[in-house]
Amino acid sequence: RELWDVNTVEQPYYSPAWSSPRLLPRSRVNLATSHLGLGRSISLMSSAFPKAPVPVAGLHAGSKSDFGEDLDVDELIERNRCHEDYYKLEDCLADFDRDWTKCQAQVKTLKQCNDRVNQLRKAQEAAASSNKQ
Repeated sequence: RELWDVNTVEQPYYSPAWSSPRLLPRSRVNLATSHLGLGRSISLMSSAFPKAPVPVAGLHAGSKSDFGEDLDVDELIERNRCHEDYYKLEDCLADFDRDWTKCQAQVKTLKQCNDRVNQLRKAQEAAASSNKQ
């Protein structure tokens, strides 16, 4: 039988958002099992916990649109020129269990980048329309 010992330093934890397993700190494991009232020296059978999902290809590896078109979402993100900030935000959200309050600096940086891109796009459209006249 495979045992899952909470006394080990770290336990692997999988999330579909990550391309490879991350390690869950012991304090998080203890929090997850503290409601059992069994203390730190327990061993739990791994079947007591839900099976970890199989790791998928990288988070940004060719996501396709749900609109039925052959639209590559990652290509759209990278064309927007803010892809680095977007990926930093995604990594932050993965690190903090999708808690937006912990990633406000990345949210602000991405918003500023998107605002700059939109201003540039509007200026280019205005210049193009004035050249047509």
